Amino acid sequence: MKKSVLIVIILVVLLAIIIYLFSSDKFNTKKSNLMLAKLVNIEPASDGITGSNYISSAGYFEGRLYLNNQDTGEEYNLFVCTKDWSWVKEGMCYNLNLDDINTNIESHKFSSELSGCYVGILDSSSC
Repeated sequence: MKKSVLIVIILVVLLAIIIYLFSSDKFNTKKSNLMLAKLVNIEPASDGITGSNYISSAGYFEGRLYLNNQDTGEEYNLFVCTKDWSWVKEGMCYNLNLDDINTNIESHKFSSELSGCYVGILDSSSC
């Protein structure tokens, strides 16, 4: 009887240790796709002829945003198609969800004019 109680106690302790280890951060390998990023550069695209980044056939501007993750220092860039540039400003911070951004870009994959573009605005936030 004492032997079976001891075995149950040992199993409960082992189970508690396993649960603790797998719930701790060092075993949590899922990378968060949410981040606060600072816009470090806006690089309007050029058509190569006039130097303009306005695509008249589509009615939008093209360019690339360069952002820096405020927690990790990792750099990101985002190709954007937009009606105007008033919604972004260098030095400002934005909340990014990489899953949402990738979904947005994928939704325009088969568009001849918007292929590869992020279309929309980013949620600004304080740095």
